[in-house]
Amino acid sequence: MMPVIFVFCLFLILVSAPAYAYVGPGLGVALVWTLFGPIAAIVSVVAMVAYFPLRYYYKKRKHKKNQDVAQAGAESDGADVDDVDDVDDRD
Repeated sequence: MMPVIFVFCLFLILVSAPAYAYVGPGLGVALVWTLFGPIAAIVSVVAMVAYFPLRYYYKKRKHKKNQDVAQAGAESDGADVDDVDDVDDRD
């Protein structure tokens, strides 16, 4: 059955008449945007999924750095390290 379909499709391709149709630049632009849409969607999803863990890591690192600076300042002032308040700048 497959060779019959192949021969039929080949026949239609070889016998078809030219369309003499104008393909303008609008079709090319539409094709580019049609191909660009799914690619942009995939990139957006990957960026969104990667953004939140990176944001959490950055804030955690910033919080730890602020806490270390506060502890170093408290130690140089002679204050007890346990007296330093934890700074919580989470959103």
